[in-house]
Amino acid sequence: MGDIVIVGGGTAGMMLAFQLAAQGIPVRVIERHAEFGSDGSTACVEPPVIRTLNQLGLLNELTARSHVMPLTSVRKRYGGRIYAGIAGSPDRPARYALDVPGLLSLLDERCRQFPGYSLERATTVVKVMRDGAGVRGVIVRNEGGEQRIPASTVVACDGRASTLRRLVGMKPEILEVPWEMLGIRLRTDGFPETLVEGYEEYLTDRSLTAVFRSSDQHITILWRRARRYALKLSASPRTLLPYLVQDVPVRYHALLRDRFTADVQRTVLRISADRLRRWHVPGLILLGDAAHTMSPFGGQGIAAALQDAAAAANHITHAFREGIPFTDQLAARIERDRRPYVAKAQASQLLEAEPLNMTRPARWISLGIVTPLSKWFSGLKSTRGRAAVARG
Repeated sequence: MGDIVIVGGGTAGMMLAFQLAAQGIPVRVIERHAEFGSDGSTACVEPPVIRTLNQLGLLNELTARSHVMPLTSVRKRYGGRIYAGIAGSPDRPARYALDVPGLLSLLDERCRQFPGYSLERATTVVKVMRDGAGVRGVIVRNEGGEQRIPASTVVACDGRASTLRRLVGMKPEILEVPWEMLGIRLRTDGFPETLVEGYEEYLTDRSLTAVFRSSDQHITILWRRARRYALKLSASPRTLLPYLVQDVPVRYHALLRDRFTADVQRTVLRISADRLRRWHVPGLILLGDAAHTMSPFGGQGIAAALQDAAAAANHITHAFREGIPFTDQLAARIERDRRPYVAKAQASQLLEAEPLNMTRPARWISLGIVTPLSKWFSGLKSTRGRAAVARG
């Protein structure tokens, strides 16, 4: 097995590079941005993600650099009432805020300890190199001009707007009508009442807003509008502010009026829940959002990216040690490992997001009756399972 080229230095790409480089496998990462996470994004992730980072020996350093922030609880509200939640504690947080650029930078540092690893920033893939029906490398462009990079295997981890996916003509199955989400990171000094300790989600007839603490002095706000109340979220803060204040609780109004300005750290994501019917062609496999776009709410995208990288690393490492070439059959096995989880996670996300676009009566029935009953039955099933184990 020759050199592996990973296109995209996001979570899936850098985690795969780290696991391969640690096994002595030559790997080259192509990243179109000059810096990791240029939008300064912070993700809200569930405990299994943190456990994975701990198993990989990354958590202590991330914690020391303040790139991980525990969130003690999860509360989801509609009409002022909590309809779902998790009661965590400082010792057992319900979720965590994870600084994604910090994670990517640490992965790059660790990768550089191993020979055979390289990262090319500010480099864009413009074409794929082909040999018959197979992909045999990529052609990239940067300030030095165009360059041909041959590879035994190309792994596309270049996100929801994947260039590789477009270049090879792979079209995903659309699972949800595309929508936009605005992410804002705000300093809270002077506004202590806004520095929440957990993850707070607010559903109204117009919008879905999530707020969580992303550092000692910052909160992150994720804001999505129902289709019938859609706005152009790339508009200026001055234009958006009246609508945002309309949608969020009063405790955040003064902070938003003071801090939501043109120079605030913000990003607009166009989200389309989709999934490729086939994640690979000869010489190329797609992972992470390039293969299956996940919603940013709940941190499922990060979790899926980490698990995609782990599955791919296991198969590639085994093939490397055995001297087996990376074949289309090997790529198919990676996809088979991951597809059931991805399908289940996407179905769950679509169900959670659906109340935003329901009529008000349907929403009350869904959140006031269906959701509590489903949680009750789930808890009953879980209790019975524990009892059976105890008797055994």
